[in-house]
Amino acid sequence: MTSGWGIEIPGGWFDQERHLYRDEQGFPVTSTTGVFDALGMVDFSGIDPERVKWKQGYGLATHRASEFVVYDSLDWDSCDPVIVPAVTGIEQYLKAIQYEPEAVEEKKIVTVNGMKYGMTLDHRGTCMYHGTRRSIVIDLKTCSKSSPTWNWQGGAYVKGSGKAKAGSWLCLILQVNLVGKTTPHWIEPIRAAREFEILLAAANLKINAGLAKIKNVEEED
Repeated sequence: MTSGWGIEIPGGWFDQERHLYRDEQGFPVTSTTGVFDALGMVDFSGIDPERVKWKQGYGLATHRASEFVVYDSLDWDSCDPVIVPAVTGIEQYLKAIQYEPEAVEEKKIVTVNGMKYGMTLDHRGTCMYHGTRRSIVIDLKTCSKSSPTWNWQGGAYVKGSGKAKAGSWLCLILQVNLVGKTTPHWIEPIRAAREFEILLAAANLKINAGLAKIKNVEEED
């Protein structure tokens, strides 16, 4: 369903034109990365804008291809050659953990203690972990350097996954570089989720006081 506020998603709307999350009443809602931006944890000011633009396009193409890879439906001939190593690395890693998909590019508005945030989860499903099939949320990263915010972003995704308590979920930040090397970052979900709640509260205090703004959602790297 669509409206003037965008596409309906669980808990609200996603405005594709403005790349903005809205609650059920149409009011803007910060995204997970918007929380870090409001708190001054994200800064691209020292990076060439053209480089940032290229990386965003590269990350978007890699993410989109991964959505087809997990369902064995990717047309490899349609892929830009520059993303093939990364997509191949993702495919091989997910096969190694026997990943089975349940959802991709899952958008929703989450409410935690009266506070709302919008999230887009790259992948949700199950995998084999120490001989047991477990529920897992996976976020892909195509940037070259890791960030402390990844832990908290993973915590936000686990918190928003519903259906189970945070402790029963696995959370994986899967980093992949240009040549297809994958680096898994396993997140401690309960701690990460609790810490994200603290950051969400702090970000809301700044936004409500006019010290920060809810910005448009940028594609993840």
